[in-house]
Amino acid sequence: MQTNITLSELRNTVLGYSLEPDSPKLLSNRTHGIFTARSIEDDIDYRYVVNPASGLLEVCELSRESRVFLRQEFRNYRNVDGIYLPMIIRITLPDQKERISIFYESIVLNKELDLSEHTIEISSKVQQLNLN
Repeated sequence: MQTNITLSELRNTVLGYSLEPDSPKLLSNRTHGIFTARSIEDDIDYRYVVNPASGLLEVCELSRESRVFLRQEFRNYRNVDGIYLPMIIRITLPDQKERISIFYESIVLNKELDLSEHTIEISSKVQQLNLN
C-alpha cells in the first residue's frame, strides 16, 4: 500500500478519532454545525462539520492557505452499547488523489478474548539472537 497517510492518522481514523488542533475549537456556524480551529504552530486550519440534529461528527478538514489537504468523513453511525460509532470512515488526500475507505459490518465492544486464539507456540528449536 503506497500512500502519504501516516500510520498514526490511519489508526486514529479507524478508531473514529478526528484530527485535533492544539487550539480550542470555535463554533463558527450554529445552523450548519461548523466548528473551526487554527494551529498557529503548524499553520493549519481545522474545520469540523457536526450534524446539528444528532451532534455527531460528519467531516473534519485540514487546510493550509485555504487549500484542503486532508479530509476525514464519518458516516452511517450506529449505536453500539450506548456509544455512537461510524460504520463508514474515509481519509482523503485531495492533492495526491488518494483515499482510504473503511467499512464496518459490525463492531463489538469489550468482547472477552479467548487467550488460546492469541497464544503463539514457539518451537523448542528456536534460538534467540541478541545483537546488543
